[in-house]
Amino acid sequence: MRVITTYGYSESAAIGRCQDTHFYSIVSSRLDYCNGVLYGTPNSTTQKLQKVQNCLARVVLQQRKSCHAQPLLKSLHWLSITQRINFKLATLAFKVLLNLNTFVS
Repeated sequence: MRVITTYGYSESAAIGRCQDTHFYSIVSSRLDYCNGVLYGTPNSTTQKLQKVQNCLARVVLQQRKSCHAQPLLKSLHWLSITQRINFKLATLAFKVLLNLNTFVS
């Protein structure tokens, strides 16, 4: 967990300097990496990843650190970390039930 959050903070700082969409895609893919394992964990566990996402939203929209993150996430049409986890698992379950994934046999 510490590696992912540290990686996310350093990458989001790089976004502020470079304003490059490649860095954004790296950070957002890291936020989604193995998030199915985090399903049902306490909020204290997912709170670190939520802080990274909030920081990323502030950097993308060029807002101050003191700005509330919830309206920023809403304006970017981003789900919170717990909602992302639930959405990913629900999508996976839907695909398995309908046999849409070729890798699941």
